[in-house]
Amino acid sequence: MKFDPETVTLEELADVAWQELVRAVDAPAHGFHWPVFGTVDAAGRPQARVVVLRRVDRRTAEFAFHTDRRSPKIAEVLANPVVALTFHDSGTRLQLRIGGRAAVETDTGLVDAAWQSVGLGSRRCYLAPAAPSTVAAAPSPNLPLDLRGRLPDAERVAAGRGNFAVVRCCVDRIDMLCVQHAGHVRAAFEFADGVQVGAHWLEP
Repeated sequence: MKFDPETVTLEELADVAWQELVRAVDAPAHGFHWPVFGTVDAAGRPQARVVVLRRVDRRTAEFAFHTDRRSPKIAEVLANPVVALTFHDSGTRLQLRIGGRAAVETDTGLVDAAWQSVGLGSRRCYLAPAAPSTVAAAPSPNLPLDLRGRLPDAERVAAGRGNFAVVRCCVDRIDMLCVQHAGHVRAAFEFADGVQVGAHWLEP
């Protein structure tokens, strides 16, 4: 994706950022489909892991991903909801660094709809006998014995719903970098309560 460094506008860049985020939700080959989600743990150490982008809403400046409610990231978000995400796509050569505040949902209509929206293979993960990050004595898929190497039916997988959570992220800031031979382009966009309230250029 190319932009003329002399004529591109902030509005054009904002449109591209949101368009690519929305496009990535249903496109596993898109780099933005696999952002790195950053939190801070109880010891004050930064923690980062790859998640799967599941929902984007430009109207509210929000996006969401799914996770096991027993995972360490949930406790970290509940203790400190200030989070960061990094998106990179080699095809478009775009990078987004997004800061915001996260919230965990487990028992809402949004979560019920999200649970139904994913396939049985994805839902199987939430049947894990042990919480994610639990120390194991040997390599383990962390799946019930009867489901190792095969998919469950809808009735069997229903028990995993209790471990399923949606993490919603409300955007505070987007730092966008467009890497290109003609000259890199970088800009920042600020948000408050889901509304863009500022935009300015940054030196790459």
